[in-house]
Amino acid sequence: MKKEFEKKGKVTSIRLTEEELIKFTETAEKEGLTLGGYLRECARHRNNKVDPYLLVHMQNVANIAMELIRRYEPQNVKTAEKLESEMKELWNKLN
Repeated sequence: MKKEFEKKGKVTSIRLTEEELIKFTETAEKEGLTLGGYLRECARHRNNKVDPYLLVHMQNVANIAMELIRRYEPQNVKTAEKLESEMKELWNKLN
Protein backbone atom coordinates (compact mmCIF):
# COMPACT_ATOMS: atom_id res chain seq x y z
CA MET A 1 0.00 0.00 0.00
CA LYS A 2 1.32 3.43 -0.89
CA LYS A 3 2.20 5.92 1.78
CA GLU A 4 0.06 9.04 1.95
CA PHE A 5 2.74 11.27 0.42
CA GLU A 6 3.11 8.85 -2.52
CA LYS A 7 -0.57 8.98 -3.49
CA LYS A 8 -1.31 11.03 -6.54
CA GLY A 9 -4.75 12.60 -6.56
CA LYS A 10 -4.43 15.30 -9.20
CA VAL A 11 -5.10 14.71 -12.88
CA THR A 12 -4.18 16.78 -15.91
CA SER A 13 -4.14 16.24 -19.63
CA ILE A 14 -1.70 17.16 -22.38
CA ARG A 15 -1.93 17.26 -26.14
CA LEU A 16 0.45 15.03 -28.06
CA THR A 17 0.90 14.06 -31.65
CA GLU A 18 0.36 10.39 -32.46
CA GLU A 19 4.12 10.04 -32.97
CA GLU A 20 4.90 11.59 -29.58
CA LEU A 21 2.43 9.31 -27.82
CA ILE A 22 3.93 6.24 -29.49
CA LYS A 23 7.51 7.32 -28.70
CA PHE A 24 6.76 8.21 -25.08
CA THR A 25 4.77 5.03 -24.49
CA GLU A 26 7.48 2.82 -26.01
CA THR A 27 10.21 4.53 -24.00
CA ALA A 28 8.18 4.25 -20.79
CA GLU A 29 7.66 0.53 -21.39
CA LYS A 30 11.39 -0.02 -22.06
CA GLU A 31 12.18 1.72 -18.78
CA GLY A 32 9.54 -0.26 -16.88
CA LEU A 33 7.43 2.83 -16.16
CA THR A 34 3.90 3.88 -16.81
CA LEU A 35 3.41 6.70 -19.29
CA GLY A 36 2.58 9.06 -16.41
CA GLY A 37 5.63 7.92 -14.45
CA TYR A 38 7.86 8.45 -17.46
CA LEU A 39 6.51 11.95 -18.10
CA ARG A 40 6.90 12.87 -14.41
CA GLU A 41 10.52 11.71 -14.48
CA CYS A 42 11.16 13.75 -17.62
CA ALA A 43 9.66 16.84 -15.98
CA ARG A 44 11.59 16.33 -12.74
CA HIS A 45 14.92 16.01 -14.52
CA ARG A 46 14.41 18.50 -17.34
CA ASN A 47 17.28 20.71 -16.17
CA ASN A 48 19.77 17.84 -15.96
CA LYS A 49 22.09 17.58 -18.88
CA VAL A 50 22.14 13.82 -18.33
CA ASP A 51 18.84 12.08 -18.78
CA PRO A 52 18.11 9.73 -15.82
CA TYR A 53 17.76 6.75 -18.15
CA LEU A 54 21.24 7.38 -19.52
CA LEU A 55 22.51 7.49 -15.95
CA VAL A 56 20.84 4.14 -15.21
CA HIS A 57 22.55 2.69 -18.28
CA MET A 58 25.88 4.10 -17.14
CA GLN A 59 25.32 2.56 -13.70
CA ASN A 60 24.55 -0.82 -15.26
CA VAL A 61 27.79 -0.70 -17.27
CA ALA A 62 29.73 0.29 -14.15
CA ASN A 63 28.12 -2.59 -12.22
CA ILE A 64 29.22 -5.06 -14.90
CA ALA A 65 32.75 -3.64 -14.84
CA MET A 66 32.89 -3.85 -11.04
CA GLU A 67 31.69 -7.46 -11.10
CA LEU A 68 34.31 -8.40 -13.71
CA ILE A 69 37.08 -6.75 -11.69
CA ARG A 70 36.00 -8.49 -8.48
CA ARG A 71 35.64 -11.86 -10.20
CA TYR A 72 38.70 -11.96 -12.45
CA GLU A 73 41.11 -9.46 -10.90
CA PRO A 74 40.49 -9.50 -7.15
CA GLN A 75 43.91 -7.93 -6.60
CA ASN A 76 42.46 -4.76 -8.22
CA VAL A 77 39.41 -4.54 -5.93
CA LYS A 78 40.38 -0.93 -5.11
CA THR A 79 39.66 -0.06 -8.76
CA ALA A 80 36.14 -1.49 -8.43
CA GLU A 81 35.62 0.40 -5.17
CA LYS A 82 36.76 3.65 -6.81
CA LEU A 83 34.37 3.08 -9.73
CA GLU A 84 31.53 2.41 -7.31
CA SER A 85 32.36 5.57 -5.36
CA GLU A 86 32.48 7.69 -8.52
CA MET A 87 29.08 6.38 -9.67
CA LYS A 88 27.53 7.17 -6.28
CA GLU A 89 28.93 10.69 -6.48
CA LEU A 90 27.49 11.11 -9.97
CA TRP A 91 24.08 9.89 -8.79
CA ASN A 92 24.14 12.34 -5.89
CA LYS A 93 25.01 15.27 -8.14
CA LEU A 94 22.14 14.53 -10.52
CA ASN A 95 19.42 13.79 -7.97
